[in-house]
Amino acid sequence: MNISKLKSYYNRKAVIDNNILTDFIELTAVLKEDYMFMLNELFTKVIIPTPILDDENIHDNLGSLEYEAGVFQSELGYEVFMELGDWANNKTSKQLSEYDRYVIAIAAEMGILVVSNDGPIRKTCKKYSIEVTGTLGVICSAYENDLISFEVMKKGLKFLFSDESSCYLSLGLREEIFDYYSIKD
Repeated sequence: MNISKLKSYYNRKAVIDNNILTDFIELTAVLKEDYMFMLNELFTKVIIPTPILDDENIHDNLGSLEYEAGVFQSELGYEVFMELGDWANNKTSKQLSEYDRYVIAIAAEMGILVVSNDGPIRKTCKKYSIEVTGTLGVICSAYENDLISFEVMKKGLKFLFSDESSCYLSLGLREEIFDYYSIKD
């Protein structure tokens, strides 16, 4: 576990994809505890791409989350968005949805953190030297920065790795995190 990296997410701007929103909505609903607040506590600004807000119709499920609708506006943002849509010359682009392309273009334009669990997004962010984390990174970072208790972190992690969760996470990752934090079943 790279604790210094986890701690470095604190007080940064982040663009969030629809899969992360789904994870935090699910955590809040199932565990009957507000996990959405964690995003605002950890990040100075939470940006959700406008197409996600428009098409996913998630406004009613965002609870306490304070966010900004995000768009890209510069030549760099448009360039990245178009390059990611060039399926003929970019294999990874075929795996990216329009939402994904918006997330990456906004992050590239603003030089901010991407929060996504999606493999193709993470791979593409690496190509563009954009830092990325996921649901587990947010929860562990919130704990490492003393924004949530160990119990809240443990409860969230146990749920995410359970059969009840819609989140798909590897058993190797579970073992690494549970061992590091001494979380028992």
